[in-house]
Amino acid sequence: MPTKSLRALRDPLKSIFAPEITLEEIKQEAKGTFTETLGLEFIELDAECLKGRIVVDGRHLRPGNIMNGGVSLGLIEAVGSTAARCVLGAQPKVSLGIQVNANHFAAAVLNDELTITAAAVHLGRTTHVWEVAIENQKGRLISSGRITLLVVDA
Repeated sequence: MPTKSLRALRDPLKSIFAPEITLEEIKQEAKGTFTETLGLEFIELDAECLKGRIVVDGRHLRPGNIMNGGVSLGLIEAVGSTAARCVLGAQPKVSLGIQVNANHFAAAVLNDELTITAAAVHLGRTTHVWEVAIENQKGRLISSGRITLLVVDA
């Protein structure tokens, strides 16, 4: 029997994210970090998910002129861990990635615009699990993955 999704278990009118977190704050915190190195821009924070976007350029490519799979893992880590931080908000807690995995379904190529969407699967006291999808501008799934984070005192 399938388990109920996190969305089905919570109040649909209440955001999972801390109320003090804004998209502008997320963008500011990304400056000078690995997120910025990837060319990742956060574009949406709604009640259910965090979204980012990149345009595939030369730094993302491997031989054969397709996006390196490691970029997908970096995007899953960056968006998933940022989403977890947005849930924790001002609490004296931090989240640490302890496992990341991905499946690759299609190749991304130069100039593809990718949208990365992180949605919570589990928001526990000591662990978070986030499902992250990477889609191109045509809505085609490029990669899908999960990140598990350990929540500890700051």
